[in-house]
Amino acid sequence: MPEKLPKWVAEEITNAKWEALDSFKASGYFLDVNSKDKTADVQLYDPSPEGRYILNVDVPSSITIDALKRGEVYSFEVKTFKSVLSDKVKKFLAEEYQVTMEDIFRYEMVTAELLEDVAQPAAQQDSDADEE
Repeated sequence: MPEKLPKWVAEEITNAKWEALDSFKASGYFLDVNSKDKTADVQLYDPSPEGRYILNVDVPSSITIDALKRGEVYSFEVKTFKSVLSDKVKKFLAEEYQVTMEDIFRYEMVTAELLEDVAQPAAQQDSDADEE
């Protein structure tokens, strides 16, 4: 198994032609936020349409990346992009890494809305009952 991808494979992936797919809504939380690269790693509670629970998403300038909180529950809308790999790259990945891969995906955050603590209403109801 090669330690590093050959230049031709890296170039194909870097220069991929992206096709926009549908966006989807999900909930989850930020695992990491990278202000410099304007990307974030997101853990979803339910899988994306491609079956992934962890996504690396591009964060557009319309979202203030430094305001995003790790570990807090958010509702997300994410746009999905897909690129088909060439037969040459698919064969290389299968032979050298034993990986079967037809497509690669890229994700872009459309919205990220911080959700209120779902335990708050139950706790409030308990304190209301104590007052009676």
